[in-house]
Amino acid sequence: MLAAACGMVLCAGSASAHEHEGKRSEHLTKELKLTDQQRAQVDQIGQEYQAKREQIWKQIEAINDEENAKIRALLTPEQQQKYDEEVKAWKEKKAKRHEADKDDDDDDDAKEHKQDKKASN
Repeated sequence: MLAAACGMVLCAGSASAHEHEGKRSEHLTKELKLTDQQRAQVDQIGQEYQAKREQIWKQIEAINDEENAKIRALLTPEQQQKYDEEVKAWKEKKAKRHEADKDDDDDDDAKEHKQDKKASN
């Protein structure tokens, strides 16, 4: 319940986000049979919008930090300690979920690679 008050932020690590854009471009190239020129344009568009998303994530993080500070300020010292523990646990859970999502993406890539090999044989 406290986690809801902690200012939930969806994970968007810069490296992971760039990997996602690359995978998206690869997927579109394969599925839509994009030309080299189209692929370059898709990559450029992806980079442009990734930069916009990163700006928004920074704003969201700042808003969440501000919200957490205001909530924390109205709590008793005992409540602050519990709140800090909840925030820390939530951030750790988010990091683990982010890592699991990355592992799932890697597994999906391996499956696609195997399917591609089978289809070409």
